[in-house]
Amino acid sequence: MKSKLFLIFALIFVASTAHGEFRFNLDFYQRTRYEVLESLFLDANGYSRRHYVRFKTSLGARATYGANLFARLKLTNENRTYIYRTHGSAAYNIDEVVIDNFYIGYQNIRISPNTKLDIKIGRFNLPASEYGEGFLIAEGTPLDGSRTFYFNAAKARFRQNNSSLDIIAVTNTRTDYLPVFNRRANKYLNFGRENALIVYARTQHNKRIHAQYYYIYKTEEVTNRLLPLSSRLHTLGFFVRTDFNDMALRLQAAGQFGNYGSNIRRGFGAYGFADFFNKWIFSKITTGMVYLSGDNPNSQSVTGWNPLFSRYPWKSNLICHLFLDEGGIGYWSNIKMYTINANINILRNLNMLLGYSFVYANELAIGSNFSNGKHRGNVAQCKFNWHINNRINVIFDIEHMRRGNFYANRRDAFYARLEGVFRI
Repeated sequence: MKSKLFLIFALIFVASTAHGEFRFNLDFYQRTRYEVLESLFLDANGYSRRHYVRFKTSLGARATYGANLFARLKLTNENRTYIYRTHGSAAYNIDEVVIDNFYIGYQNIRISPNTKLDIKIGRFNLPASEYGEGFLIAEGTPLDGSRTFYFNAAKARFRQNNSSLDIIAVTNTRTDYLPVFNRRANKYLNFGRENALIVYARTQHNKRIHAQYYYIYKTEEVTNRLLPLSSRLHTLGFFVRTDFNDMALRLQAAGQFGNYGSNIRRGFGAYGFADFFNKWIFSKITTGMVYLSGDNPNSQSVTGWNPLFSRYPWKSNLICHLFLDEGGIGYWSNIKMYTINANINILRNLNMLLGYSFVYANELAIGSNFSNGKHRGNVAQCKFNWHINNRINVIFDIEHMRRGNFYANRRDAFYARLEGVFRI
């Protein structure tokens, strides 16, 4: 590991001292978030509510040499101060400082007259906006919340006209293998080691149609009471967006096959949404459906959907927590959801989102927290996003869930956050 770090630093040093134009930039990110969660489930002490403040701070540096060689290092810390909970400290402490991003890359390598290659190796994010709206690729470190999202990976991107092809090798570990300042015990990032090979293609078929096609092979060496067996899984899928004058259609679907322990595994996931722009007082109206297969107890195969690298608040912070006793928080699976959202631009830089979702399970679940129905509940959301300027952003978000007959308890669920972000 030390030899790899030395090699990367040596390359950065060579780039900075060689003849040519060298540039060095610093960036800073501060997020302060107050969160309230009223869960459907009780903790070990019989409580369901927690209030806490999260302070996330990042300091980054980017070095570039000429137009093609670049490197980046970013350090991140997040502390949580609990205001109401049965355990957790109410005092501010620095907690861990981790290496959030650490990579080097080279771009615009000419392969042929019409093909160029970009390469990147190290620790970096794979943005949801580049990979099918985050349906399967967005979050490489799900167990630390939104502190980090990185993947330990090597990526090659081939570009040609309006098309590109990414080939990515990923290896994510249960705990951080790079140096950590003020390391805490049992600070897990994943349930176990995860390795993956991702082949991801994008193309602009014409002015209106953008498509993405992908193959993902992932292995999971899991040590989790909810998912105790290792997994080998192949995923094939596509994403298509079609744009019209005042609307857009988005469709994504993927099939999964492989094994879970000694069991055969099959899964299917899909969603379809229609976006309507500038209708009445709304800047955008979105309506559609999500389907992620559940594990059928009457099948000899494991049929539950595996969200791969998308265990994060994909469609809802509140719904994300509903999977606590299924595959874990953010393990989007066994769900059928019908939703409608409406955006209103109250001011030029102040947007309000109103949303409502009917949420169901495809299969019954086993456990004391579950009942004999398939209606998870109905979720209402109101979210304000105030983009004050390029450096300051404020979000206020409220979600409420009316419990359905899928769950055994009679409590409703509630989530709220007030968040301020400052960046330089």
